[in-house]
Amino acid sequence: MSAADPQNINQAVSTPAPVQPAQAQPAHDPMAAFKDLQMPDPVSWWPLAWGWWILTTLVLLLLIAAGIYVYRRQQRLKAKKQAIYLIENLAEGSSPIELNTLLKQAFLSYYPRAQVASLSGQAWFDFLSTQLQPSEQTEFEPLKTFCYNLYQPGKSVTNQDKQLIVAYLNKVLPVSAQTFTAEAQHV
Repeated sequence: MSAADPQNINQAVSTPAPVQPAQAQPAHDPMAAFKDLQMPDPVSWWPLAWGWWILTTLVLLLLIAAGIYVYRRQQRLKAKKQAIYLIENLAEGSSPIELNTLLKQAFLSYYPRAQVASLSGQAWFDFLSTQLQPSEQTEFEPLKTFCYNLYQPGKSVTNQDKQLIVAYLNKVLPVSAQTFTAEAQHV
């Protein structure tokens, strides 16, 4: 039979050729040809960007300003705290003149000597009452009798007197800059 025989052609077309099992060839991974990706270095905090420098500078300036404020406030309150400590530790039965001297020393820490040191009697009471708001003056009305009875013989300091003076100092000291300038212009 020849290859051109029509019967062979039909047979060749109708019968598929047997498939031979593929021999195991080594698997070729196409990804193996690629190299690993090189990741960039992580972003560093240093050097800082301009915004961080500005923020750091502002925070430092605020901390310095707060430190200066606290230091100045402590310095302003030092005379008041010392006067209150000395008044509270003043022996009961002491002379009212000693209590008045401590009160004047507290005010001398905040006002000029010429304005406070020479005051006594009605002038001293007027000075003390002008440090209070008008609504607070009735609360410290016993201060008037204290000022008038300073030189009475046999008069001694009571706990009530000490409490009155301590409450008064807590109310009026330290003197604000506005109060001080208004007082200086008034005199």
